[in-house]
This record gives sequence, C-alpha cells and structure tokens, in this order.
Amino acid sequence: MNEIGRKLLKIVSEHPDLPIMAYVAYEVVGGDEFSYWTGEVDEAEVQDVWTTPDGETWTRENAECFYTDFADRYAPEEFNDRVFDLPDDEYEKEVKKWIRTLPWKKCILVTIEPLNTNA
Repeated sequence: MNEIGRKLLKIVSEHPDLPIMAYVAYEVVGGDEFSYWTGEVDEAEVQDVWTTPDGETWTRENAECFYTDFADRYAPEEFNDRVFDLPDDEYEKEVKKWIRTLPWKKCILVTIEPLNTNA
C-alpha cells in the first residue's frame, strides 16, 4: 500500500463517523460523453467544506485564505457594504468571523487529481 493509502486508512480509523467526500479536480472529468472517470487520490485530510448556492464547493481553509474573493462572491450585500471601508486588518477579521458562521460540514476530504501517466 502506498503512503496516501496508509494516510487515508489512518484518518478513517481515527474519524469513523465522518463522511468521506471526493474533491475532484476539473481536469479529471473528461466531459459529458463519459459515464465514469478515473483519477488518482492525491491527498486525504479532515476538512470543513461548504457548497455554495451556485454549486461550488469550498474548504474552510481556502475560504479563509482567499477571504476577499470569497466575501465578494458569497457574503450578503449588506455585509459587504458594512465592512468594505474598514481598515485591512479589521476587514479581514470581520470577513473571517462571517466565514466561521457558514454551515461548514466536517468530512474526510479525498482530493482527486488527473492520473499520472508518466509513472
């Protein structure tokens, strides 16, 4: 068994009640003409995820890293209007506080990347 397989088994044994979700890179899915696709497990970790109203899935880690773009796209307009002119450090604090209020779902997130055909 490879390293990522051992890591996934360890995470599952430590968190048996968490759902396992696939986080699939867009390059993996070949198009509408395919019924199934094949990719490689690149990472496995416990993450908080949120699926946006338009169907995009974010990890909490990415939302906090790209907090400005995330707030621009998903925060209520009245929130963005209220925090827009705050100094940078206060803006960051308020947006990250708002991010924490979203209905994040803790899961074992398995990241799927395109097959490495050079191996």
